[in-house]
This record gives sequence, C-alpha cells and structure tokens, in this order.
Amino acid sequence: MESLSKDVNVDVLQKIKKGILTGNVNNLKKITQTALNNASIFQDETSISIAIISYAIYKLIERKRFVEIEIPISIYRDIIKSLENSSLSISNNNQKRLKQNLRVLFESINKLDGRLPIYIGEILEKAKVKKAYMIHEKGISLARAAELMGTSQWELMHYIGKTRISEHISKKIDVKTRLNFTRGLFGL
Repeated sequence: MESLSKDVNVDVLQKIKKGILTGNVNNLKKITQTALNNASIFQDETSISIAIISYAIYKLIERKRFVEIEIPISIYRDIIKSLENSSLSISNNNQKRLKQNLRVLFESINKLDGRLPIYIGEILEKAKVKKAYMIHEKGISLARAAELMGTSQWELMHYIGKTRISEHISKKIDVKTRLNFTRGLFGL
C-alpha cells in the first residue's frame, strides 16, 4: 500500500505542476478531486498535504482567472520547484526533505492567499464526507456512516445525490420479487 501511495502522490504532484504551467483550471479541478480521493483512501500525512496544496492552487488559479490578480513569476517558480523537489523526495524515500518541500509549498501559497487555513478545513471536511460515502457504499446505513466519520447526514446525502450511487447498483430486483420477499419476512 505504501508503494502505491508513493506512486500515486508523485503522479498527482506532476499533474499539479503541469496544470499550473498550462493554467487549465478544469484539469486542476480534476487533479484536486484525485488528490482528495487519495487522501480519503490512504489517510497519510503526505496524501492529505498534497490534497490541500492541490486544492489551494486550484482555488488560487481559478480566482486569478476571475479577479485578474497578478501572481509574481518568482512565486510560480518557487511552487514549481517545490513540486518537483517533493516528487523527488517521495521517490527517494526522503521524508525529512519532503516535509521541508511541503512546508515551502504551504508558505508560498500562503503568501499569495491568506485563505490557506480555510482550504485545509474544507479539504479535511470533504475527505470525511468521501470516507463516509465509501463506508455507506459497503452497506452501512447512511446515518451510521455519517456518525462514524463525524460528518452530518445532510452533507453525506448531498454528496450521495451528486454521485448517483443508486445508478450503480448492478442487480436490479423487480417490485413483485421485493413484495414477495417482504411478505415472507412478516409471514403474510
């Protein structure tokens, strides 16, 4: 699992770098969703940090597009360099260097956007809802899944509504069979 997590995190970092260089907000949004999924699955510090960084960069570039804020090229360079160094640190199993690179990324993003603490909260909340969804998908009730992950049933229902889980049920049972089964349960 650790090897898979490393490979996935390196891939996400490379895609973030490419997304920044192309300025494609839609790709950055998809990368952020992938990073969030990874954070929900692996639940390690690195995956969570990468999800937060991805989300913050996505929000920053999205806002830049709409508000026309100017981002100094030197900060872009620092972010790109830190993304590359983070990828290398993961590949080389250098946790100390990775933490330094991630810290530099957080500091660079925070220079540009003071909303970083808000993004951290949003990512962690989204990860909880995603994990609750995964628990619910395995057959646990919605209420219990929300309770286990410390999120509200409303947030989970909203997420499930967007994912259309009911459309992914592979085995459809007709109404007559369901009715007969229910009658059998109650001895009718």
